[in-house]
Amino acid sequence: MKVTLTDKTTGETLPGVVITKGTSYATAGQTDETGSVNLPATGDFIARFIGYESKPFTMPVEEIELTPVNITTGEVLILGDKPKKTALWFILLVLVLIYLSK
Repeated sequence: MKVTLTDKTTGETLPGVVITKGTSYATAGQTDETGSVNLPATGDFIARFIGYESKPFTMPVEEIELTPVNITTGEVLILGDKPKKTALWFILLVLVLIYLSK
C-alpha cells in the first residue's frame, strides 16, 4: 500500500523515511514528485524526515503530514582562504622597514 509524506504547512511531498516501529527496518520514500512509500497494509510505523518532527502512525493511511521544526545552531566556524596572522605580521614588518629606510 502506498503512503505519501507531505509538509503540513505547504502540502509539498517529501521523500522521507518510514521505520517499522520496534525494529530497525526502514523504507525510503521516492525521490520523484510523488514522495510515496510502499508499506504493508497493516502495522505500526514512524515517519521521519530531516527538519521535521517524527510522527508515529498505524496503517492503513494514505497520507502522513509532517510538521517542520525550527533548527537553531550555536556559533558557526567558517574556514576559508583568509590570510594567516603570521603573513599579515610579515607584511606589516616589511612596510615598517620600508618606511624607516626612507
